[in-house]
Amino acid sequence: MAVVLGTDERWLIVDEQRRTLADLLETLTPSEWETPTACGDWRVRDVAAHLTLAPRFSYGDLVRDWVRARGNMDRLIHDTAVREAAKPT
Repeated sequence: MAVVLGTDERWLIVDEQRRTLADLLETLTPSEWETPTACGDWRVRDVAAHLTLAPRFSYGDLVRDWVRARGNMDRLIHDTAVREAAKPT
């Protein structure tokens, strides 16, 4: 039998997962940030940027990047993650 969670419980789980990820990312060395992943040409820093991007992006950012990617969602996801990953950790 599946357990049905309310909205508050789901957000508590999301918050805990975000804290766990932030704690993990804080422990990475500079070389670990540059480690290749199984996600194509993405490094750990690109994946981390992708996973943390949504709460920091506005609707305007999304529209601008959609146009920049010429409507290609894969390109939008890749380019925004790589651009954000170029920022200091």
